[in-house]
Amino acid sequence: MDIEIFKNWTDKHSKNFSDGFMLIEHRLVEMGIFSDQALARLIETHPDELSMVYTMPLKEAEGHDSFREGDLRETTGKDVIAAVENGRLWVQLLKLNKVNPEYKKLEKKIISEMKGNVPGLKIFGCRLSLLISSPDIHVSYHADIPRNALWQVRGTKKVYIYPVSEKFISETDLEGVYLGETQEAIKYEEAFDQDASIVELQPGEVVTWPINGPHRIVNGDSLSVSIAMEYFEPIAWFRYAVFYTNGIMRRRFGIPLKSTKISGVGMWMKAFSSTFFKLFKVQKKHQLTRYLTFKVDPDSEGGFVNIEKKERTF
Repeated sequence: MDIEIFKNWTDKHSKNFSDGFMLIEHRLVEMGIFSDQALARLIETHPDELSMVYTMPLKEAEGHDSFREGDLRETTGKDVIAAVENGRLWVQLLKLNKVNPEYKKLEKKIISEMKGNVPGLKIFGCRLSLLISSPDIHVSYHADIPRNALWQVRGTKKVYIYPVSEKFISETDLEGVYLGETQEAIKYEEAFDQDASIVELQPGEVVTWPINGPHRIVNGDSLSVSIAMEYFEPIAWFRYAVFYTNGIMRRRFGIPLKSTKISGVGMWMKAFSSTFFKLFKVQKKHQLTRYLTFKVDPDSEGGFVNIEKKERTF
């Protein structure tokens, strides 16, 4: 992969990246792997267990109940693209860099350039996911566990990014996210927008934001194709260990641990504890059960038809 992925990276971009929030141009749009034909082939060949489709709200006021998961296994890639383009769907193909050699090369190239521009940067646990989503739909207010970089390839998005503070995401909300109890959804109020950083993301741009930064997304008026890059830096992993352990101790043992410090002996004890809890699956049985409630259908309104609710087992 000979082309430089990032365009015109400067010292200011390096500082912004280290502070958590960066907007910069990229060249993914020049790679030729995001045509309808290429996307259709990818949908058909990607492992079922890593392929997701959701119907999403048209506006935040609809609430999280309008976020539902469906089944795309019996639909051709071409029909999935048609359903997304004319409906209200969000397709997500997870871990492309783990199963697709082309995206593995892309991951290595991106990380190499990031490390070359940010001295001392350490990245691990990187995942690249492909997002194909309908015009005008809305991704509800939520927070993620790793750091994020959202690469826009086709279409546009308006990204609202909020401060990481108790006002916008409480510690108990964060614990729920880390423990897998909430599917990352958290309480949103319209007044929050007064403090949001708003990015009008165009094709050929990538934006990053701080770890656990609450955010929501509104698509433009055409099909959107993006790459979501999730990855850990040491501080992100330490935050995971602290909030995961705090959540387990509060919810399972009734012991409220108030410190969220990402340093010192206490942090290392929580890092050990989180590994122990995960090894012995203390949390697994409490995680949110996922259900499929529709299947993709390009000839139906919204691009899907409802089915009898069933647990997702693949």
